[in-house]
Amino acid sequence: MKLLFDCDGTLIDSMGLWLKSMKDLIEKSGHSLETMSASDRIQIESLSYEDCVKYIWEHFVTGMSEEEVTAYFDSILEDGYKNSIPAKEGALETIKALHDKGYEMAVASSNSSTLVKAALKRLGIHDCFKEFFTPDLTNLKKTK
Repeated sequence: MKLLFDCDGTLIDSMGLWLKSMKDLIEKSGHSLETMSASDRIQIESLSYEDCVKYIWEHFVTGMSEEEVTAYFDSILEDGYKNSIPAKEGALETIKALHDKGYEMAVASSNSSTLVKAALKRLGIHDCFKEFFTPDLTNLKKTK
C-alpha cells in the first residue's frame, strides 16, 4: 500500500509562520489581513508558493517589487522551515511507525520542494518518504 501525505498543516505546523509573514508584509503596505475578503483568503490558500507570493504582491503590497516580495518571503520561510517549524502533534511518531511497517510513502505539497525537504530533514523523517510531488518538481499546481 502507498500512502500520500500533505505537508503544511498535516506533517508540520507551518501555517502560523505563513500567516504571520503575510500579515506583516500586507500591514507594511497599509492593508490588513483581518479585512481581507473571504474570496482573497480562499484564492491564496489554493495557490502554489510562487503564485501566492505573486498574488499578494499584485493585490496588497505597494512600494516593493515582485522580486523584493519574493525575497522577503524566501528569507522568512527558509529560516522557519530549516530551523523552527515544529511537527504537528503525533506526526513524527505516525510517519516513523508507518515506515517501520514497510509502507511506501510520498509527500504532495503546493509548497517548494526545497522548503518541504528542509523541514522534513530537520525533523528526521525525510528518508521515510520515497517521492515528493511539488509544483517545482512536477510543473503541476495544487488544483491539478
